[in-house]
Amino acid sequence: MFVLKPEDEFLSEESRQLDGEAIKLNAQIERVRKEIEQKRARNEKLKNELAAATIALAGAGKADAGAAGAASAPIAPIAAAAEPADSVRAEVQRGMSLYREKRYDEAAKAFEHVLANHPGHVMAANNLGFTYFKLGRLDDAVTWYKKTIELDPKRAIAYANLGDALAQLGRADEAKSAYKTFLDMSPKSPAVASIQKKLAAMP
Repeated sequence: MFVLKPEDEFLSEESRQLDGEAIKLNAQIERVRKEIEQKRARNEKLKNELAAATIALAGAGKADAGAAGAASAPIAPIAAAAEPADSVRAEVQRGMSLYREKRYDEAAKAFEHVLANHPGHVMAANNLGFTYFKLGRLDDAVTWYKKTIELDPKRAIAYANLGDALAQLGRADEAKSAYKTFLDMSPKSPAVASIQKKLAAMP
């Protein structure tokens, strides 16, 4: 995919999105990835069925040897489930890829899914807010930016994002406060010039 370390990015105005050609290529990659996942899931299911059958056969073979013998029958190992952290990271990455492809409704659902199971996931909270912002759901965006700040008060980009949403809602004083907090916290950010320009244009 055309994404570098998406798990490390908090979405903002600075976040890159793909052009039309890259989106088409990503869609093809996504189809192939889904096919691989389906095959992997099928193989995992067959492996587990084989393990269960091995256990059943071992138990049946020991039945005549008595209960003690049956209890000592070897148990075939069953593949461990994927680590929760890996599945959360994969879902966040999926949301990032969907965002870059401008599939905002689907991206929002991916971030919502993460937050339903991990309500303290700071990146997913910010990214859901930004995706709502792109969808024009400004009040929802504000809610999730504030949640991001509540979870991590030092997350500077959330203040810049909050300022953008508040400005569009006509809440200028609150927007200025959020922008100023961002500038105080992150004076060397590439977004500084843009935020200063927005502040200068506000009444």
